[in-house]
Formats: sequence, C-alpha cells, structure tokens
Amino acid sequence: MMNVALLSGSDSRKSGGLYNSVRCLADSLRKKQVNARILAHHDEFSEQDSKAYDAYAPISYALKGPANFGYSPDIRRVLKEQQPDVIHTQCLWMYLSKVSLSFYQKYRTPHVISPRGMLDPWAVRHSAWKKKLVATWFENNHLHSAACMHALCESEARAIRQYGLTNPIAIIPNGINLPSTDITRDAVEPNWRDQVPAHKKVLLFLGRIHPKKGLASLIEAWSMDQSGMKNWCLVIAGWDEGGHRAALEAQVRTHGLQETILFVGSQLGKDKAASYLHADAFILPSLSEGLPMSVLEAWSYQLPVLITPQCNLPEGFQANAAVCVNPGVEGNGQALQTLEQLSESELLSLGRNGYALVKDKFTWAKVGAQMAEVYEWILTDKKKPDCIILN
Repeated sequence: MMNVALLSGSDSRKSGGLYNSVRCLADSLRKKQVNARILAHHDEFSEQDSKAYDAYAPISYALKGPANFGYSPDIRRVLKEQQPDVIHTQCLWMYLSKVSLSFYQKYRTPHVISPRGMLDPWAVRHSAWKKKLVATWFENNHLHSAACMHALCESEARAIRQYGLTNPIAIIPNGINLPSTDITRDAVEPNWRDQVPAHKKVLLFLGRIHPKKGLASLIEAWSMDQSGMKNWCLVIAGWDEGGHRAALEAQVRTHGLQETILFVGSQLGKDKAASYLHADAFILPSLSEGLPMSVLEAWSYQLPVLITPQCNLPEGFQANAAVCVNPGVEGNGQALQTLEQLSESELLSLGRNGYALVKDKFTWAKVGAQMAEVYEWILTDKKKPDCIILN
C-alpha cells in the first residue's frame, strides 16, 4: 500500500477551508487503498474540533515560535517515522515547505504541492516582502522541484504558470460529501435562528472573516439598499482572523444595520448543517479564492449562491446555479438587487442546478480516485492521468 503524508498546518478550524478539505481528501484516499495520514499541529480549538476526524486522527508535531511560519523542532522526525512514498504539502510560505524540500534533497521523496490559491496574483501581492524572503530562502526551490503541482481549477493552473513554474499540473477540484436527505429544516435549528425574525429570509456567509472575503464591500452595499433588502437578514458566520470582525462590526454600527446584519461566530458540525438548512441563499463576495468549500457545501444544500468570478467556479454560472457578484461596493449592490428580483421558483431552480452540479463533478469519491492516480503516476511508469497538463 502506498504511504502518503499530507503536510498541513493547524488540525482545527484555524486552518480555514483546509480543515475540511484535507481531512476529506485523506478519507477519500484511504477508500482507494492509499495510506494517507495528515501531519498537523494542535491549537486552542484542536480538542473541540477533533470529533470531526475518523479513527485516523492527525499525527501531531510541535510548534515553536509564530504559528503563521510553523517552525517545528520535531516535524522531520515525525515525518520520517511515516516513511512516505509521496509527500503532499497543503500550504506555502511555511516551514513545512522547507521540510518537504529537505526530504526530496536527502531521500529523493517526491512531493506534490497544493497552493490552494496561494499563488494567485492577489495572494502573492499580500504581505509580498515576507513571501519574497521565504521564496528566496526555500520556497522557490520547493516549488520548482515538485513532481507535480495541484490546481483546484483552470484559473489556478494559469496562476501557477504565471508564477513561472513549468511542473506538471493536476487539475482536481475540492470535493463534497452530499448531506443526508433524512435531515430536514424542521428537524434542526441553528443557534442564531431566534435572532432572525420569522418573516425574513436569510442570506448566509459562512467562512473565515478576513479582508479578502470582500465583506466590507458587501456591508457597504447593504447599507445603500436597505429598502430593497427589507425582507432579508445577512447572517455572517465564521471565525475571526486578525481582528477583522471588529472592524466589520464597527461598520455595521456606523450604518445602523444591527437589526439586519448578524455576526454569529463559528458554525461547525451540526450547527453548520443547520445554518445551511435555515438559509435561503448564500454569498461569497471574495477577492481571491482557490476553490471554496463553502460554495460547494451551499450547493449541496440546494441553496442559490452569489459568488465572484474570483471564486473560480465558472461552472456555477454556466449551469445557471449562481448569481455573479463583481468585487466592490457597486458589484455587490447589483448582485443584491438581482437577488431581490428573483422569484421563489427562480431561487429554487438555482439551488437545484447547484445540487446537480456538485453531484456530477465535485464528490470526494471522484476527487480521491483522481488524486490516487496522480500519486501512482509519479511513482510508476503508468499512463498520464487525464487530469494532468504538461504545457
């Protein structure tokens, strides 16, 4: 059986979308007879979030110093104990990349890299001087020596090429586990439900509260269209990063929107499922994404979604499953006006189309099978998988 080490940062909600995507990738690979183990570090949420993992809990390594760099004095030992055939790094600009590179240089262990949006132009420009320093130190060598890059979509593959990389690229999306049809809206209730008047519809945002998510523009647009959105509440669910939630809450107070815009904190497990079930539409006005799990989840609950082109899901527009949000205040305002004007039947149609799309293209069973083929191709002389591009 092939041994694959999935190198990741935090093993909790603090890793954002990776908390679900890396865990589900590991689960799907094991179903394809790949011994995939996650190596990650603990934090203040790890104990609470550990119940999401199956019997294969992440293998922990210790941190020393700033968590955003992720230096670990013992990760080399922990990784060597796993005797990996392939190392699959799930992030960039961290000490994990240096470790992965060192295993390639010392043991010739091939590595795959999933940038997960971190090579997109917006992301590269963010904290650019720090990234240039890390790139010169080890990240560029790590990237150029990868046996294969993993892009979540074609636009991310273009960003990888734009960065100057010529490695093979496997284009494989994130996946989704379709929710059970046994759980209905009437059977569960999110912890924020009593804060929303019964007659109002819910527009849900669920994800990391970070400037790149575009929430400041959404709130500004909401303030300019209060009469149009009088039948809606905006529910902002997710974990704060860098104090951005406080800035957004101040913006809400400045515009007097406390009755129609609610911050409800992280929603995990059953609370997250209940949040989707009690939403009437979903919005992600991001400035930059890899391939957002939250949109796939919203579609799996048959919600109409409002997304920017930067969410890298053009299939959603092509399948008539999404309303386009152009970044900025004006673009968010236009999307909100479109939402107001959609009939109930049109909203239902958008949601059904989204469900059909994820069922056809974005299940974890398909993703796991494709990734297993990529690993096997790297290690053997088997035929190149169709998901890999060389040009």
